Amino acid sequence: VLDMGRIEQGRKTYRMGLADLSRVVRETVASYEFQLKEKGFTVETGIEDDLPPVSLDKDAITQALLNLLDNAVKYSGKTKFVRVTLKRRGDEAVISVEDRGVGIPAKELEKVFDKFYRVEKGLVHTVKGSGLGLSLVKHIMEAHGGRVEVASRPGEGSVFSLILPLDRRGTDESPSPQTGGDES
Repeated sequence: VLDMGRIEQGRKTYRMGLADLSRVVRETVASYEFQLKEKGFTVETGIEDDLPPVSLDKDAITQALLNLLDNAVKYSGKTKFVRVTLKRRGDEAVISVEDRGVGIPAKELEKVFDKFYRVEKGLVHTVKGSGLGLSLVKHIMEAHGGRVEVASRPGEGSVFSLILPLDRRGTDESPSPQTGGDES
């Protein structure tokens, strides 16, 4: 909620620097693995290691990925499976979180990134949430010159993908000219 408030006020900033995206993804999954295993999830990963360094705010990308993992857990229903992959696709790095959960109807797919939007039917009404998580993920990705995509089928699950450009480079951990200093 605080991050969304900063975004709306134009005060949210990111500390961009070159990072090993493979390491960021591995560390993020490892930090959430206990919760996944405790809830009975099978976790698979497929993380490519040969990606070039990417200009990003490590904390923000971690937050976006954790949000997707948390949603995968919340909306998985009976099939407790999560797969996280990182691969290169042309000039982009694609981090995907796949579940075999309740899925999202096609007519709702574009709306899930809107602030406070929650799917009209199903498990969403028994799952706690503010409706801000995916909106925040979208903002984080746009601030990184990337995007978030979703593919889903009701009853079969969803795949959310964080897509980052590989051709962006930073030189250090100082704030980028477009984003300013960190006000976390």
